Amino acid sequence: MEKSVIIYCNKIELDGLFEYISNEKVAIITHPHPLYGGNMENPVVELLQEELVKKGYSTLRFNFRQVKMPGNDKESINDLEAVVSFLKEQGIKINPLLAGYSYGSWINTSAISNGLDVSDSIMISPPIAFLDYKNIKALPSPGLVVTGTDDEIAPAGPVKKNAAKWNPEFKIEIINGCDHFYGGYTEELKKIVSDYLL
Repeated sequence: MEKSVIIYCNKIELDGLFEYISNEKVAIITHPHPLYGGNMENPVVELLQEELVKKGYSTLRFNFRQVKMPGNDKESINDLEAVVSFLKEQGIKINPLLAGYSYGSWINTSAISNGLDVSDSIMISPPIAFLDYKNIKALPSPGLVVTGTDDEIAPAGPVKKNAAKWNPEFKIEIINGCDHFYGGYTEELKKIVSDYLL
């Protein structure tokens, strides 16, 4: 069961939900853009958390500071780094899997590009048509990238092209008919994530 936690990034308090399963596998889940209502209670974020727990992962989802106050992208990366430090303080020493949806996936890839060590990454609808990815040069393997054919924020063609540049080993899944919000396609998304985590 998830427990509410407070994570400190300097003097900023970040709200989180932590479910401890084991020290062997851990995942951090990041949410869509706060300026458009994104937070850790987003349905896709919750779906990711549930599937990761089923596969034996300890999970931590949290709200970027921008959920409560003005902030910027660099501060969101700092927030993510503070969450990684929090897990180490809980005795979890392994590198986390980062699972992000939309803006969260962009923050994750930015942090990885800046040198954050991870065990794996899951990118749900990386917002290539909305945010600047030109500084994302290469990402470590393994990795899963998912989007839909009708996703205008993460259009399938550019997502596939960029993911192949980031790492040709990435597994890329395109859901036919699905838009950015996965309405009516959550079962397909669950299966993709579950199969990847086997």
